[in-house]
Amino acid sequence: MIHFLPIVERELRVASRKAVTFWSRFGAALIAIGIFVFTCLSTAGANTAQGAGSDLFETLRWIAFLYCLSAGPRLTADCISEEKREGTLGLLFLTDLRGYDVLAGKLVSSSVHGVYSLLAMLPVLGIPLLLGGVTAGDFWRSALTLVGALAFSLVSGLFVSVRARSQRGAAAGTSFLILLFTALLPVGAGLLKLMEELRRIPVPEPLYLLFLIPSPGYAHFLASNAGNLKQAPLFWASVGTTWALTVGLFLLSASMLPRCWQDAPVTKSERSWLRRLVLWMNGGTSGLGAFRAKTLETNPVMWLALRHRLRANSISCGIAPFLAAWVWCCWKFRGDRFDDYLWPWSIVIAVSLHLVLKWTAALESSRMLSRDVRSGAFELVLSTPLSVREILNGQLLALKRQFFFPTLMVLIFDLTMFGFYAFRGGEAEFRERLEIAALIFGGMLMLVFDLWTLFWVGMWVAISAARANRVTGDIIGRVLFWPWIALYLTAAIFGGLFQRSLGVLGSLTEWFVYGCV
Repeated sequence: MIHFLPIVERELRVASRKAVTFWSRFGAALIAIGIFVFTCLSTAGANTAQGAGSDLFETLRWIAFLYCLSAGPRLTADCISEEKREGTLGLLFLTDLRGYDVLAGKLVSSSVHGVYSLLAMLPVLGIPLLLGGVTAGDFWRSALTLVGALAFSLVSGLFVSVRARSQRGAAAGTSFLILLFTALLPVGAGLLKLMEELRRIPVPEPLYLLFLIPSPGYAHFLASNAGNLKQAPLFWASVGTTWALTVGLFLLSASMLPRCWQDAPVTKSERSWLRRLVLWMNGGTSGLGAFRAKTLETNPVMWLALRHRLRANSISCGIAPFLAAWVWCCWKFRGDRFDDYLWPWSIVIAVSLHLVLKWTAALESSRMLSRDVRSGAFELVLSTPLSVREILNGQLLALKRQFFFPTLMVLIFDLTMFGFYAFRGGEAEFRERLEIAALIFGGMLMLVFDLWTLFWVGMWVAISAARANRVTGDIIGRVLFWPWIALYLTAAIFGGLFQRSLGVLGSLTEWFVYGCV
């Protein structure tokens, strides 16, 4: 008798016998309850019961949505690429298994913890129904979009993992694919709307919907407003498109999987093209030799980390065009239109640049050391006459060279944004200008401190981590996640128990203290 999806059955039996399956569900419910309690404290006395229920529901459902989107890079992004690196994927196809059998088994084995955690969060998400301000339809529509976002994130990780080979490339590709559909498409619709209002160019309504409908974030946004007859068709169209994309990516991955593990021979023309590409990436033969001599004289480990010169300049090349376009738009649309349109977008761009730079620092600070520890090359480096201090200094010099100009460009962007705000005119009060200045300069200072901390923590975690696929998450959690949790808890305690607000300057001081600690 042939079982349907035999790997899925086996993986479910194995997961049911693991203690971590139950502890992950318990931990997710405990964290959701903690967020609920502290959100209640932060809104105590500030709203009516209906308003508090609505605020609690919105906070919980968007936190759950972010959790669902993070499942793909965390759980499924490396499940197929790891098999390819170890050379065991081809062994599965020596049996009667088909591509969808293997893919479904990998999906279930990797995602069972994420599904259980989401199921544990849903009862907590339903508690605001008792307070009012939230309907049963809002709850069930939000639950539907959360399940859809989780499925889309997990299948996106599978799709990228089928094509990728390295763990970091798979995680980065999955993150970009999720970000493209969830955030970049709605941002494109917002830019079309901005262009229509500034340039008076009519944009057809179907073009907006073409950017918005495929986004899981748009469906989740409409979940609490779909009771409106006008919004309901858009909500169901977005939900259906999200599930169609999920099923399509799964079928496409299943069709590619039986062939993705085979190594195709490199032809003579391809070998010549690859050689020219490598030489161009390293500045040509003369440039490669000069760069190698200079860096080897400074520190050999620095040369190992920067021998691909395009990687050393890739961050600057990615940031520079966006900054140039932003400066041109601010100069072109200065004045009242800057206050109405470009200032909010400037804040979004500034926060995004800071987060991307910090995430890249967490990724790059551990990339080489984690790879060398996993492959055994780190032991060869330790066997050389280089001391431990010289090895770490070489890695630190490489990170400084890689991040100096991107960080400088982001800091100049922050100063330019403050200059446009401070000298734009208007009737802003002195305290408002002081708070904006404190936020901008505090963010600049914390960017430098966080990058420096990420460099050292990244090197430490890369050497000491037990699993390579969790290195970046551990670094971000230690340096960025827990200070924000402490900041949120302090604000909730002051707002709920003492009925006081820390204010902008107080929150900035608290952020600085927690970040330094």
